[in-house]
Amino acid sequence: MELAATLAYQVANRYRQRMSQPDAAFAPDDSLTATSHKGLTYPFGGAEPVSGGVMQVAPGIGWVRLQIPG
Repeated sequence: MELAATLAYQVANRYRQRMSQPDAAFAPDDSLTATSHKGLTYPFGGAEPVSGGVMQVAPGIGWVRLQIPG
């Protein structure tokens, strides 16, 4: 019984230590921050589908604009 309690304590302690360290998956990634709009192309200009409508962007691919309640 004492061995089981010791093992449980060690596992819990390792878990707490691991959870207290920062996780790289949640670190901010500055490489995804836009720094300039130069070089971007907007193939539809300012066009967008009307609310509830679909605009074809490629054969078989549509851009749907849906109003989300809330």
